[in-house]
Amino acid sequence: NSDPPKNPGSYTIYYSPGDHSTFNINQDV
Repeated sequence: NSDPPKNPGSYTIYYSPGDHSTFNINQDV
């Protein structure tokens, strides 16, 4: 599996096919 696309201050995590959620972060992970 490849890493999820990361955007400045936010990133997207895919829990399961067809389901996805976006979280906003202030730290580099």
